[in-house]
Amino acid sequence: MFKYIQTKLVFLIILTILIFMAIFIAMKSFENKRLGLIHENITYDQQSDFDKTINFKGEPLKFFAYDYTIWDDMVNFVRTKDKRWAELNLDTSLNTFRADVLLVYNPDLSLIYSAKTENLKSIPVLPSDKFKTLFENNKFPHFFEEIPEGIIEIRGATIHSTTDIERKSKAKGYFFVGRLWTKEYISEISTITNSSLEIMSQKDLNNKQESNNYSQIVFYKTLNKWDNTPLKYIKVSQNFPIFSEFQRLSFSQYALFIIFSISILLILGFFLIKWVNKPLKVISKSLTENSPEYVRELSKEKSEFGHIARLILKFFEQKQNLLNEIIEHKNTAIALRESEEKYHSLVDNAYDMIQSLSPDGKFIFVNPSWLKTMGYTWEELQKMNIMDVICPDFKTHCKNMFEQILAGKQLKEFETCLLTKNGEKIFVEGTVSLRYSGDKIIASQCIFRNITERKKNEEERKKLESQLLQSQKMEAIGLLAGGVAHDFNNILSAIVSYTTLTQMKLRNDDPLNKYLEKILSLSENASNLTKSLLTFSRKQVTKLAPVDINIIIEAFGKLLLRIIGEDIKLKVITYQEPLIVMADKSQIEQVLMNLATNARDAMPKGGEILIKTEPIEINNIFQSCGVITSSKYVKISFSDTGIGMSEITKDRIFEPFYTTKEVGKGTGLGLAIVYGIIKEHKGFIDVSSTEGKGTTFNIHLPLIDKEAVPEQKQFLNINYGTGEKLLLGEDDSEVREGLKTILEESGYHIIEATDGQDIIDKYNKYKDEISLIISDLIMPQKTGDLVYGEIKQLNPDAKFIFISGYAEEHIKNRLSLNDNLTFMNKPIKPDELITKIKEILDSNIKLSS
Repeated sequence: MFKYIQTKLVFLIILTILIFMAIFIAMKSFENKRLGLIHENITYDQQSDFDKTINFKGEPLKFFAYDYTIWDDMVNFVRTKDKRWAELNLDTSLNTFRADVLLVYNPDLSLIYSAKTENLKSIPVLPSDKFKTLFENNKFPHFFEEIPEGIIEIRGATIHSTTDIERKSKAKGYFFVGRLWTKEYISEISTITNSSLEIMSQKDLNNKQESNNYSQIVFYKTLNKWDNTPLKYIKVSQNFPIFSEFQRLSFSQYALFIIFSISILLILGFFLIKWVNKPLKVISKSLTENSPEYVRELSKEKSEFGHIARLILKFFEQKQNLLNEIIEHKNTAIALRESEEKYHSLVDNAYDMIQSLSPDGKFIFVNPSWLKTMGYTWEELQKMNIMDVICPDFKTHCKNMFEQILAGKQLKEFETCLLTKNGEKIFVEGTVSLRYSGDKIIASQCIFRNITERKKNEEERKKLESQLLQSQKMEAIGLLAGGVAHDFNNILSAIVSYTTLTQMKLRNDDPLNKYLEKILSLSENASNLTKSLLTFSRKQVTKLAPVDINIIIEAFGKLLLRIIGEDIKLKVITYQEPLIVMADKSQIEQVLMNLATNARDAMPKGGEILIKTEPIEINNIFQSCGVITSSKYVKISFSDTGIGMSEITKDRIFEPFYTTKEVGKGTGLGLAIVYGIIKEHKGFIDVSSTEGKGTTFNIHLPLIDKEAVPEQKQFLNINYGTGEKLLLGEDDSEVREGLKTILEESGYHIIEATDGQDIIDKYNKYKDEISLIISDLIMPQKTGDLVYGEIKQLNPDAKFIFISGYAEEHIKNRLSLNDNLTFMNKPIKPDELITKIKEILDSNIKLSS
């Protein structure tokens, strides 16, 4: 208690110090703000005075330019170029008006006469091609230029006859006069304005350091070039000593205020300590010796310490009452146990589990059904707490619930999980009631019913719901994939078109061709990535062909080296003979890429990846599972030396959206895509892994007895067309422009259309000239299938090629591919498109896709 009051006193002193400090800071802030406002007003006045001085010093130059350009003799001089007249009338005026140079231009902006004083070594060059803009904005332009001798101030005016004072007629010429800002001239301005002047560049201005010295006024004057952009800056500095004196007086006042505050605090602290020391000793002695007699006299006072003394007396009184209540509670507990014995026979044969607990969780009673279900003896329970038989996952919840019940909250029904003696989990639901002795809780009574079987049924139902949700997720992925594929394929179409166009402009031996081939190769990989996502969501038709799995793995291994990084070693061991499977090459490459990415993330400190192929025969045990479709398979083993995975992770590794990576580093779709692709190829995949020792994915694909189909590479021929007119309908401007350029370079004449209705309008206008229609399927106004129907009514023999960035499944829902049209997926390869156009135009029968 004594230390607590001392702490309060210290807090009071600190609070007083903070109040004085706040007052001091507020005074200082107000003073600085007042000084700042005064400083701003004086600065504004000094800026106005400085501008007036500059204008005053420039009046002779301005008068020279103005007066000499409303003069018939000047107009005549521009026409005759009489040099003798200029020397007598213009050169002699330079000193009169304190000018250093004059320039006269005729209306065609050529310089016809110039003169200068000895201050200048050369005549400054003015931007004569900008005179029109210069004089449109200002009849008397005023600007500055930088020459080797320094900064020169220039005034200009248009030349007119004496009668054209308002200068409304066309200018007869242009007249400029200039004055060099010499050190003497700048010194004159400095003397007049009683300030220090400094010419600064933009760089000097950017590097300037601001000063909070109120005794000095500093501002900057901009010297603009002819185009009103800054050329230089004048730094104007003026001293005001009165501010320094004012700050010194303010500092003295602050010092006196601080000394006064410290004195008040010292006096206050002395009297506070003296006032509380004696009562605190009395209170401390009473509490230390556990005797109320020491504070009885102090409790008669009306001060704060008297109040504390009265509270201490009350504390001793309540302490004695508490001892009496404890004795009474023990007697009540004894009586309660005697009463409960009368009711034991009612619950001994009950099927439900019944228990009674003390407020601290100790077992008071459990019925035989409870003991039989849980496997404990009563002797064992007497040494235990209710929390000892609650499952670990439910302990926190039960503890909070138990505390709420004891606090008076009504809770009639609840569920929890109990742990039997042999470790079996038992799910129960129950009710709880409290027993009181007066107003005090002496026990809680619970009746439990075993609902373990019911919980299992509920878990099964939730699992089915989860599978339904998973199916809905897959549908959502399909919708997303279709939209992404359309937009992404449009972008790739434009990239492929413009890259191919560039190739057409280059010779075959041009070294740039290898870079363009790389762009086309990467574009094809990007297109394959989109197809893999569509395949995973069942939106893309897999294009299977006989391929040698060894060749795919060996060729794609070079790309994998860039994916996994230099700190991971890649080892590829392929079987010595060809292993032919029916597969989509791009999707197998996508499987390898996803597995490599997963392996790289599992080896943050480096490691090794091993890819191995070998033929195997599957025994009848696997075939009985209904998964195996052939007895001969190629086994692709993809192993890493990474961190491995737990059994729980391994069981869920192929689930969509499941990932163990942190947020932002994994989508949970990589291995799900792998699983979907292998299923599409009528194969299967399994995984084995040990934590800390790495992971191996085993992919099994059915072997076939066919030869691998070699990849065919087509080359672009730009001489296919002979001037035929093609109608190109595409709403994406980049794709449309790229295809148009390619086709025009290939000898065709292109008519463009931006939407479905535009295609119909252009066809109606040029239908007798159009040989073929190339149309996007999904467009604004009218879709491709509607365009096709209307044009076929106008001309049943009209020939079509449809293109789209959507998957083929989406296209088939809109269009039936029959003998009159062809469909091509984006991104469009120009060589394939030109070849297809050539085939259609050279054919005398209706086309088939």
